[in-house]
Amino acid sequence: MSGDVASPCINLCVMDDARGVCRGCARTLDEIANWVSYTRTEKLAILEQVAQRQAAADETRTALPASTGAKTMPLPSPASRTLMHNRTIECRGYERADGLWDIEGHLVDAKTYATTARDTGRPREPGEPVHNMWLRLTIDLDMKIHDAEAVTDDGPYALCGAITPNFKALQGVTIGPGWRKKTLALLGGIKGCTHLVELLGPLGTTAFQATGRARDKHNAGKPSTKKPYQLNACHIYQDDGPAVKERWPKYYTGK
Repeated sequence: MSGDVASPCINLCVMDDARGVCRGCARTLDEIANWVSYTRTEKLAILEQVAQRQAAADETRTALPASTGAKTMPLPSPASRTLMHNRTIECRGYERADGLWDIEGHLVDAKTYATTARDTGRPREPGEPVHNMWLRLTIDLDMKIHDAEAVTDDGPYALCGAITPNFKALQGVTIGPGWRKKTLALLGGIKGCTHLVELLGPLGTTAFQATGRARDKHNAGKPSTKKPYQLNACHIYQDDGPAVKERWPKYYTGK
């Protein structure tokens, strides 16, 4: 480990989803998470890439027509404030060559100020992850989990990652109604990790989003008496609304 190259973190820890890098330091999540373990040579190479990314972003901003109306924050203008903490959650769905699907999640928590590890007292630089955790669920098109893998690269305590084998308990579980209740029963409290269990929520949604088209094809022609799971799950799909009338007229309850 080498500490002779300063972190490029400027305490603006917000990921740019379009570019896949932090808006402040122009590093990827992996580069941020592994910064303290890189050699001096590796850090300098990353800083060169950072400079190139920042230059490319500047050129893009310069070329962007004013008429696009692009906004960095569509919410109302806030009061004067200072960013203190950033949580980034990224979820992705992959179709595998063997017919199964991998649904992966990555959670990173980082402070914009220096902290210390609770058990060892090791100093953390601003932007260095307090939590850096990964989950992969391997599922079929019936939403049944065939395998589950969890990894904790960074946590408040060195033993945080010791709980990750418990997530194998998800094998055989079907993602669907009662998903949160099922995961809490298997991994809630002292049986799991708070943040990895939190990550299971968006992973469940990602699983449905990623496999939607393939599931429609897989289930085509099969008789079904189940109501669509989307019914009354949000205001758009209330059963007497126009979206339900158009998409599932059989279940439309309006006049």
